[in-house]
Amino acid sequence: AVSHDRYFLKQIATRVLEIKDGQFVNYDGDYKVFLEKNEDAAEVEGKREERLKSIEKKLIKSKSKVSKAEKRMAKKAKAKQFAAQSGKKSSKNSKRWN
Repeated sequence: AVSHDRYFLKQIATRVLEIKDGQFVNYDGDYKVFLEKNEDAAEVEGKREERLKSIEKKLIKSKSKVSKAEKRMAKKAKAKQFAAQSGKKSSKNSKRWN
């Protein structure tokens, strides 16, 4: 099977075939063995993992900040809606629900 999914490769692969410059290179063992023997691929994988970790940290920080801001916005919107409703006359369907 051909896959670019690294998680899948780490879990399933028992042999890795690399095609580089029109030549096949066989690595017996899992994806981890391939990374150990192939320094270029290991370097690329390390950089990718570092980048993913930094992105994940940024997402966690921004997610918590956004949720606080969204809560404040929702609270203000509810207050405005409540203030607007208290000054209005009752609608034609209001008797139905009271």
